[in-house]
This record gives sequence, structure tokens and C-alpha cells, in this order.
Amino acid sequence: MILIKTIVRNYYKQNVGFYLLIFMLAFGFMKGPDHKHLILSILQAPYMLVYVTIAWIFHILKTNFFFRQNLTDSRNRFLKDLILAKPSFLISELLSAQIAFNQPFLFYAVAMVILGFASNLILPAVFIIIIQIALILIPAVHLYFEIKRTDEPQASIFSLNWLPRLPQHLWFVSYLFRKQPMLILSLKFFSWCTIFGAAQLFPTDDYDFRLLNLGIWILSLGQFVLGQEYYRYFVRNVFFEKNLPISTNKRLSSLLLLSLILSIPEFYLISVNWCPLISIADWLSAYLYFLSLQIFWIIFQFKVTHPDDKTDLRVFSALGLIFFLIMFKVNLALVGVVFLIWAYLIFNSRYQNSESF
Repeated sequence: MILIKTIVRNYYKQNVGFYLLIFMLAFGFMKGPDHKHLILSILQAPYMLVYVTIAWIFHILKTNFFFRQNLTDSRNRFLKDLILAKPSFLISELLSAQIAFNQPFLFYAVAMVILGFASNLILPAVFIIIIQIALILIPAVHLYFEIKRTDEPQASIFSLNWLPRLPQHLWFVSYLFRKQPMLILSLKFFSWCTIFGAAQLFPTDDYDFRLLNLGIWILSLGQFVLGQEYYRYFVRNVFFEKNLPISTNKRLSSLLLLSLILSIPEFYLISVNWCPLISIADWLSAYLYFLSLQIFWIIFQFKVTHPDDKTDLRVFSALGLIFFLIMFKVNLALVGVVFLIWAYLIFNSRYQNSESF
């Protein structure tokens, strides 16, 4: 339980927003019969089962990278002493940790196996069992060797050392690719799935631009984890900036430029996939809303990490209200302006009171 109480718990604490979003999409918008139909479709189509397996592997890579990064964290250096324990104890710890890491898809995989046997789809069900066992054993073995080589420098395949000295506006982007590559790649993959999926669904029925706006609304919720990572980057790497004589407007301009850089893939995807479907005003409004929420989530962390204000339910209530505003065809750009003003008020009152950890 040592690894679960340290690394695994820290992983879910940092990614709680992302998994809450997935849970909401999976069980808030889909009912039991929808899940049954989806599972049967996957089991009956080999190519869909391959896509699902790739998604599982992608999750394994994300958690494995997080584990490796945290092993070298100074606060977790005591974990290297695990190699002195009995092999059976260490193996048990690693298997427990990996099963805990796999929980977001493990329970769904069990449901797929049960439904597969019940529907006489024996071969796909057996394939899923083999894959799940492999996705527990192989990463656990890899983590075993990672613990053994904790003292060795961990080189990232996403290292940007070959680039010339980066301007300040790209420091956080460089940090993401060096320290949290799976986070940024998973967010962009989620963006592609949402934007492309909504575009493919749009012509299948009598939909209007509200369908695409709902896709952007879902996409904006996923940016919460990016805001969390920015605050960690801020307090651990550039906290000294707080004491520099820089005006609030200039700091906000820097965050706006950063958000513009981070949202380049979304701008491209929205332009390519949605331009033929809706008016320029509608897709531009959707992008401006996404940009505004991305900035808001970055600044919002300065509020929720304040010692006297751990959370703000008004924000999540407002996000729920946006769903109904979309249904009533309210312009998303206007909603984005409201969140920008809200972000400015938070930043102006909480930035100087932010604390390191």
C-alpha cells in the first residue's frame, strides 16, 4: 500500500478533473442500454477493439511516465529503499499500484468480458482478458526496474534541449513536453476526438451549431487539468516572477499569449472540421469561448489554492448553466467575455497572495 498512498494517490489528485469529466461523459450522457450497445459494437468489430486497446495502452504510458517522474522527486526518494524489501513484497506493491492505475478502464473491461461471454462473443472476451493481464504485468515489471535505477538520470524522449534558447512565452510549453508529455498529448488527442467526432455526427441528423458548441463546452471542461499543471509549474519554476515589477495587465497579456499558443491545435481543428458546416461567426465564437475558458482555468488555480478558499462551487454551477445557455442559442463569445472578466478579478485579487508548496 506504500505506492498507492504516495504515487497513485498523488496521480489521481492531480488528474481528478480529467477523470470527473470522463465519468460525466460516460455516465451522465449515456444510459445503461447505450453502454451495452457500445460494448457489443466494440466486441463485434475487431478494428474497434484495436482502437480501444490503443487507448488503454495510451493510459498505461501516461501513468507509467507519471510513476517515473515521481520516483525521482526529492519527496519520494525514500521509495528507493523498497528494493531492500522481500521480492514478494515489492512485487505485491507494484501489482497493487498498477491495478490502481488501471482502475479507470479496468472495471469497464470486466463489464465487456461479462457481456462478451453472455453474448457468445468468446474470442473477443478472451482477448480482453489477455490484454488486461498484460497491461498489469508488463508495466509492473517495467516499474520494478525503474525503482532499481532510481538514482540514474531520467532522460525524456521529449527533451527540447536541441532547440535554441526559448522565449519566456514558450517556457511552459517546453515544461509540458519535458515533464508532462502524456498530459499535453492526451489533452490534444481529446481535442481531436471531440472536434472531429462532433463534425462527423453533425450531418447525420437535423443538428445545428449547438451540437458543435456542446463539443466545445465539453472540451473546455477538460482544460481544468492544464490549469492545475500551470500552477504547479508557476510555484516550482517561476515563482520569483511574483516579486518582479511587472504590471497586472502585462502579466495577463503574457497568459493570453500563452493560451493562444497552447490552443493552436484546437484553432486548426475547428477551422478544418467545422468551417464547411457552420458560419465563420459561429466557429469563431466557439474558439473564443474555448480560449477564454483555457485562460480562466489557468487563473482559477490562484483562487482554489488560496488557504482560505479551497474551492468555488459557483464556477461549476456556472459551467452547468452554460449547457442550458447553449440550448437557448446564446452566443458563446459573450459567455467567454464573462469568464475573462471573472478571471481578471481573480487574478487581480489573488495573484500576490499565491503560495508556494
